[in-house]
Amino acid sequence: MKKNIIIIITTIIIVALTGYYFWNKNHKKSTKENGIVKIGAILPLTGDAAIYGQAMKNGLQLAFDESKLKNSIQLIFEDDMGKNLQATSAGQLLVDQHVNVIIGGAQSKTADVLIPIIIRNEILLISPGASSIDFDKISPFFFRLWPSDSYDGKIMADLIVKKLNIRDIAVFYTNSKYGEGIKKVFEDIAKRNNGNIVFSEPFTEGVKDFRTQILKIKLSGAKAVFLPGYFAEVSVILKQMKELNIDIKILGTSSFHDEKLIDYLGETMNGVIFSFPEFDIESENNVIKEFSIKYTTRYNMKPDIWAALTYDCFKVVEKALINGAKSPKEIQKELLMIRDFPGVSGIFSFDEDGNVVKSFSILTVKNGQFVKYK
Repeated sequence: MKKNIIIIITTIIIVALTGYYFWNKNHKKSTKENGIVKIGAILPLTGDAAIYGQAMKNGLQLAFDESKLKNSIQLIFEDDMGKNLQATSAGQLLVDQHVNVIIGGAQSKTADVLIPIIIRNEILLISPGASSIDFDKISPFFFRLWPSDSYDGKIMADLIVKKLNIRDIAVFYTNSKYGEGIKKVFEDIAKRNNGNIVFSEPFTEGVKDFRTQILKIKLSGAKAVFLPGYFAEVSVILKQMKELNIDIKILGTSSFHDEKLIDYLGETMNGVIFSFPEFDIESENNVIKEFSIKYTTRYNMKPDIWAALTYDCFKVVEKALINGAKSPKEIQKELLMIRDFPGVSGIFSFDEDGNVVKSFSILTVKNGQFVKYK
């Protein structure tokens, strides 16, 4: 009796697996024959980086929903939680689903683990936020809408030494591929300009107490601190610097352009200086104005740079599809031909290595508002 039950169960399992195999095979074939283009999105939708990831998802979803091609596109979201292991799993999952393009690798660290996957499988990856200089010439299948850290690092190093005339500098940076890359560029150029790096240490993501390093910065005699990092840590560092009465010039990068930082820190943010790609959501430019109205109406909040970037990621892929591209290689060729694209994140082009080319601004905070630094 038991033997018969085992045979029956085994037979059911074999039939089920065989049925699934042929269904999956036919489903993939049907999808291909129907001309469906699959676009995967790997974003930090939960965790510390979700503050950026949710805005990215909103921008991407808005671009998809208004697309004339949406009936021939399948958009698939995956959450990497801002962590490498989850990004790797998400990347492989999308490969198994035969996506044509992946929009993601929102941070340099997650892009770093996705790039080998897209190289191995020859799938296009277009990142809204990965800025590591290590990616400058990494693969013909990698594109990004955030400029390389080599721009950010050079701009801020020139500013602090040449314009502010500060020589003794502390560098306190996030312990990640992004932090390491921009720190190297900044320090190399600062030293070349006769700057003196009196303190240079990384901080770990997720840590909540930075007082020991902050006091070391104070004792170093630094007249300014360069602080590349993300909201979760930067907000705490700036708050604790205020509490410890550290009165030195604070300089940062694009992550400082965040209304939530001003809401959280108040007047502590006044006077900070940071670099930021040209982006003006209040612009009278029709493309930007229309995007802002649609986004605000739908989500009941103003769009930020992250929403604009993923919106533009989709739009350049859409442009390639409209021009007849479908395969990753065809889409890649179309993207390389983009010049002066009128994006909502600013006008941009791609260079021969897939790096975005766009203008930068220097901003500061005055009376709780972001303004151009003069």
